[in-house]
Amino acid sequence: MKGIGSTPSFGALRALGNWRERFETFFARNPHPAIVQLEGVTPPFAAATPPPMAPVVITRAQFDDILSFVEALTPADLGAPIRHQ
Repeated sequence: MKGIGSTPSFGALRALGNWRERFETFFARNPHPAIVQLEGVTPPFAAATPPPMAPVVITRAQFDDILSFVEALTPADLGAPIRHQ
């Protein structure tokens, strides 16, 4: 599939210990504030500084559906944890 090579899959993110916190705050993490609006949570974009592309606007219900979907995924096997020597 065509995608951004530097963007981890949902399965890879699901394997992280803090996956839920990352997903619950994704709209506030770069680069998402530039293009994502969560209805009733994030402020609308200022007319003087519009987003660089058509914004992604999701409802709280859609947001909860995304969390439920990711929670149901089997975490990706990322291999052994990195060890410092």
